[in-house]
Amino acid sequence: MEQYLFAENCKRKHVSDKDCGELFSKYFDDAKSESLFFLKIKEQKSNLSQGLNEADIIKLLQDSTTIVNDGAPSSVLMKICFSNKKYVHFSMNKIAKEPINVVDIFLPDGSSIFNKIDPKDMNYFLKIPGKIDDPDGYINVRKEASSQSPIIGTIKKGEKFYYTPNSNTNWWKVEKKSQLSDKSLVKGYVYYDRISPVDNNF
Repeated sequence: MEQYLFAENCKRKHVSDKDCGELFSKYFDDAKSESLFFLKIKEQKSNLSQGLNEADIIKLLQDSTTIVNDGAPSSVLMKICFSNKKYVHFSMNKIAKEPINVVDIFLPDGSSIFNKIDPKDMNYFLKIPGKIDDPDGYINVRKEASSQSPIIGTIKKGEKFYYTPNSNTNWWKVEKKSQLSDKSLVKGYVYYDRISPVDNNF
């Protein structure tokens, strides 16, 4: 029925059968993808709402929402902080003259909902440009999420690096370019309270 109505609309607009077929295929693929996205959001409802009811969520949006820069020139992050110290990031576009919409959602561990729909890159996590906040002027990067783990590098004050916020643990993933090669990365863990976003004022 939907394809029939689509074809009738094409005829009214004098679109050829071939072009109509291609347009319908594209429409169907887009609609299917969109449906999958919302289906996955529904599956993640408890993660996204952290068990709060609608009234509590509305109050949360009004009282404790913060915006942080995610490093991309065309998007910003809306960080929703919950009372249980968990949070969810909503990535929104900020392209001029375009309506604002959510382009991705990152769960408390930093993982992407888009990645859960089409898991082509299982390492697709939120990465935010960070700065160190330590009186010593540097922080140690550990191989694993533990103070007993070997140190594999350092991040000095003013150095560019990225981190993945994770409200399920105190140790956050970080990465920065290696001093030995522009192509290699130092990847490890840093205690969360030594990191802050480069800019959270919008």
